[in-house]
Amino acid sequence: LDSMLSLFRRNHPSRNFSMYGPGHVPLWGAITLSCALYSGAVEVPTLPRIMRDHHQGHVGYTFHEVDAQNVMQTAAVVLLVAVVIYIAMLQPKSNPKSIRRPLVAALGLQTSFQWFLFQGYVVLSTTHMFLQARSGTTGYSPIAATVLVYFGKALVALGMHVRTEGLPFSALFEPSGGRFGRVPIIVCTAIPGACFAAYDAMSFLTLSTLDPVTYQIVVHCRILLIALFWQIAFRKPLTGSQGLALLLFVFASLSKCADKLQSVHLTSVKTGLTILFGQILISAFNTVCSEVLLKEVTISTDLINFATYTQGLLALLLAAMCAPSLGGPMVVLEDIFGVAAWQKLHQDPWMISSIVCLVCFGIFTAYFLKELSSVLKELTGCCVMLLTAVVEWPVLGASTCTRSSVLAVLLAVAALATYNLDPITAPSTDGKGKKAQDFAEPKKSKQAS
Repeated sequence: LDSMLSLFRRNHPSRNFSMYGPGHVPLWGAITLSCALYSGAVEVPTLPRIMRDHHQGHVGYTFHEVDAQNVMQTAAVVLLVAVVIYIAMLQPKSNPKSIRRPLVAALGLQTSFQWFLFQGYVVLSTTHMFLQARSGTTGYSPIAATVLVYFGKALVALGMHVRTEGLPFSALFEPSGGRFGRVPIIVCTAIPGACFAAYDAMSFLTLSTLDPVTYQIVVHCRILLIALFWQIAFRKPLTGSQGLALLLFVFASLSKCADKLQSVHLTSVKTGLTILFGQILISAFNTVCSEVLLKEVTISTDLINFATYTQGLLALLLAAMCAPSLGGPMVVLEDIFGVAAWQKLHQDPWMISSIVCLVCFGIFTAYFLKELSSVLKELTGCCVMLLTAVVEWPVLGASTCTRSSVLAVLLAVAALATYNLDPITAPSTDGKGKKAQDFAEPKKSKQAS
């Protein structure tokens, strides 16, 4: 530790890396707590146990005897200690007030509208998790539910566009400009629409061949691909704090699933994993592509949403009718428009609430990507994890508070704190391609005058 501090002092003489003053008592308290958690998480084989096992014929320990939960918990504790030291080292020495960000400017949120989008996205994401867990009791088709979600998004986007811009749709046939050149806007919106349809169609195949735990564990690694595509698309590398925050979120997601790692079965699922990796690749590409399209095309966000979800709805219907595993076009149409299907939907209020929630969630996601970034969109999973723990443990009692889940929550908090050291900031817009006034602009204008 002393060698590491000496190296940092030489490279960054303006920083305060002293860890022995009274101001760093919380730091050493966190290290002590982490060591205590480590001692409870890892079962160290003592000398009497080794001698007893040797006498019984067990010569040594092999890797397959290591508990997966202990491995995840050990990695989580080590990361927590490293993050606490990292944050403590980045505290400025001269002006302590400079590290205190205003509440509205935390996580790179520069305006009250961005803060509203962030809160709404977290609340809708958490609400959808609880609604989806309770829906589907009547056997309503998930394909029909997905079609209704796409139709609802397109209808809401159309209503918002007509309310603000009127009926003309000629802007969709104009050249996109920028990196898209003279390609019509309606052709550019077809790319994320097709990706949406492909992602949802592949999810039906993936969930039929993989268990839910394996699906969740692999999907959480999507943020690494999104970070890679985001850096390529915007030609802006992520900083060390931003990359560490993403790594912490991945470990938090894996630690949350650590209690169920014993139920993961990776045998005879090569096809499912192949489809899932392709699904993740499409999702990551589509997220960054949608962000680029929303930020660089000058037409309104509502019109882009309408075109994207309408094209996605048509592509999804075409893919569902052509899929032989779904029984053919007549079966799909009966599942969507049949009288029995509507009766099942009417008897499942949780499914109706989930569809409405997803419609609102899609609109919020588009404005979120336009105002902020896809990297922060993925990191909102940390807030969802915290809010879910608060609701599940003391309020609903739906799950137990285990050591792995506590470590997952702590890692989520550490990820948000690390990202807040150097967040991604972008000029705010009002949803119509116009810049909104930034919270720092009045100071600049005052200084200029």
